[in-house]
Amino acid sequence: MVGRPPSFPADEVTARVTTAATRQFSTEGYEAATVDAIAAEAGVSKPVLYRAFGSKSELYATLLKRCAEELASAAMRSFEAGSAGANEKAEPVQQFRQIIDSWFTALGERPDEWRLLNNACSNDADSNDPSIKSTIAEIVAMQLRNDVTMIRTFLPNLPEAEVEPIAEAIRGSLSAIGNWWLNHPDVDRDVPVAAMTKLCAGLSLVAN
Repeated sequence: MVGRPPSFPADEVTARVTTAATRQFSTEGYEAATVDAIAAEAGVSKPVLYRAFGSKSELYATLLKRCAEELASAAMRSFEAGSAGANEKAEPVQQFRQIIDSWFTALGERPDEWRLLNNACSNDADSNDPSIKSTIAEIVAMQLRNDVTMIRTFLPNLPEAEVEPIAEAIRGSLSAIGNWWLNHPDVDRDVPVAAMTKLCAGLSLVAN
C-alpha cells in the first residue's frame, strides 16, 4: 500500500512544486506535462499542489512570470549600473558586452527556467488558454520595453521608426543563440557572448 506524501510547510511546498514544475514544463511542454507528474516529483499530493496553485495554468503562468523577471533583471541591473555612471566612458559595444555577459550568466545558472520561457514564447503564444496567452504577451512586451530602453540609450542616433524592429531582432537573436548554447554545453560562455556582441557592434556602426 502506497503511503501518503509527507507534509511540508507552505513555503517548502511552493519551492518543491515550482522546482518540479519548472523541470516538467521545460522538458515536456505545457500540454504534455501533467499535474500528477509534477506532484509526484515534488513529493506532494495533488490536493496540496492545488492549494498552493489553483490550477495547472495558474502554476504555469506564475512560473513564466518569475522566470522572465529573473532573467531580465540580470541584464537590467548591468544596464542600470552603466547608466548610473560606472561605465559612463565605455564605448557602447563594451557596455553591450557587459549586459550580454550578465544575461548569459543568468541563463547558464538557470537553464530549466530559460528552456521553459523560450519554449513558451515559441510554442505557447497561440495557446487556447487566455491566461497563458495573456501572460506570454505581457512577457514579450516587457522584453521589448527593456530592449527598446537600452537601444535608445546606447544608439541615440537610430531613427525612431527602426528602434522597435531592431529590439525584436535582438530579442530573437538572444533566443536563438541562447538555445544554441544550451544545446552545446561544452562551449564556454564567452563564445555566445562574443557572437551576440558582434551583432550589437554591427548595430552600433550603422547607427552612428
